[in-house]
Amino acid sequence: MDLPEITAAVASFLSLSDLAAAARVCRSWNASFIPTLFSVIHLQSFTQPASEGVTSHADHIKRLHIMTDEFEIFVEKCTKLEYLFIELYCRDPDIWHQYSTLVQHNPKLKTIEIRDNGETLPTVFLEAVSTCPGLRNLQVHMHDLDETCMAFILDSAVHLEYLLISGLGNTPPKSLDKWPCFPTMKKLEMEFDTKFPIQLQLEMFRKCPKLRAMTWRVSAAGGISIPVSDLFGIIDGYGSVPDFGQLC
Repeated sequence: MDLPEITAAVASFLSLSDLAAAARVCRSWNASFIPTLFSVIHLQSFTQPASEGVTSHADHIKRLHIMTDEFEIFVEKCTKLEYLFIELYCRDPDIWHQYSTLVQHNPKLKTIEIRDNGETLPTVFLEAVSTCPGLRNLQVHMHDLDETCMAFILDSAVHLEYLLISGLGNTPPKSLDKWPCFPTMKKLEMEFDTKFPIQLQLEMFRKCPKLRAMTWRVSAAGGISIPVSDLFGIIDGYGSVPDFGQLC
């Protein structure tokens, strides 16, 4: 193993401050340590990194956490993302258009996690998510997703291995006939209220022939009867019994 390979291996054990110090030693160390230093970026309004540094090294970012709408997204250079986390309370269409472009510029993006207190997600962003070729893991923590948003999420689910949808007040499509199967789904987590009919939620599980793990939470103010016999009837169709995360 030559020196660049050794320094690159060492980089994974260093703190951010140590990485920054090592990157200033010489050109060869800079080339070895900079990719690790900028591989994970957290954008927060109260701890923003220097914009010049992120812009210059955006091509090294693999995990991007966005928790502010006051930071420019470096779409043109940020093309190697594997993980994208967005937590925003913003309805500005220009901001979400940037995020949509960001997703489109990252075909190797494997995981997207979205947390939002807004009323719904813009269609332009969900359309980009649903057509992301490398996406395998989608986590959506939101309230009041409308029927259109839910349809885009289910479009994504056709090629996912893990889907989490959590939020009260979400409106499902009237039918799941458009999606005959979610053939690659291995883990499914859902938390809805009774606005999303129980039988329709059961149908989601039924359409996942490779399901191996599940979490199912149903919220209802007056209590609700879960058709356990229907659920176990679905499980009987699997090659092996899924791992129950929670059933409540």
